[in-house]
Amino acid sequence: MSIRIVVGIDTDQDRTDAIALGVTLARALDGSLLLTDVYSIVMGPHSAPRELAERHEVEGLLAHAAAMIPTDVRFETRAVPSTSTVRGLHELAERVQADMIVVGATHHGRPARALAGDVTLRLLEAAPCAVAIAPARPHEPAADRAPVGVAYVPTPEGREALTTGIELAEALGTGLQILYAGPATEASEQLLADVRAEAPAGVAVETVLLDGVEPDALLRTASEGLALLVMGSRGYGPARRVLLGSVSAGVVHAAACPVIVVPRGAHIPAGHGTPA
Repeated sequence: MSIRIVVGIDTDQDRTDAIALGVTLARALDGSLLLTDVYSIVMGPHSAPRELAERHEVEGLLAHAAAMIPTDVRFETRAVPSTSTVRGLHELAERVQADMIVVGATHHGRPARALAGDVTLRLLEAAPCAVAIAPARPHEPAADRAPVGVAYVPTPEGREALTTGIELAEALGTGLQILYAGPATEASEQLLADVRAEAPAGVAVETVLLDGVEPDALLRTASEGLALLVMGSRGYGPARRVLLGSVSAGVVHAAACPVIVVPRGAHIPAGHGTPA
């Protein structure tokens, strides 16, 4: 089954990283892209959503973004009217039953579009599907075929992240690195040994114990050697909604690689795409 990936384009952002990540995921997962940006439907001098562009500006941006998509990737474009970027992207993702939203790590630009808070973090909170965040600065992993990393915790949300990480590693043709960030104890070492035994035989798996008491800092450092990092949501709230915990919030902006946050109960179907 082909997956639907919404790529959020920001008028003032260097959008090439988000588009490149969307293309990579679409190829690997046999998915299609929906390039979108949100324009304001609030009129008058007291408009609250100062972050939003005008419709003609958004449509021009989307036409430029469409020219960046390779010919082997299926895509369409859509300008979305809304009162805020977050609402527009959430409602669109629900309407088209998207499997994933891809955005850049920063959403800020000219003073006229100053945000009341961080748009990326607001988008992540309660998003209706998995969210992939392209890093603010491109990185070059040390290995040519860097592994997919999973920030594992022994919870249902941690297992959702592990399942997604395994599927992405298989689709991308890379290895899998299962990371546990916490104090090195006999229990944490046994935890990684147990979870490694559950991985499919066809996936090259490495387990890494990140010894320390600041998991977000440990994961940010580990991300320098990864193709991407998969994380689960917080362990409460409605199913199929992204709920950020303090660790995931601390990682998404500073990670060196793309980060995918998977909501509880979500599933990213692996297609038969091209390893990328």
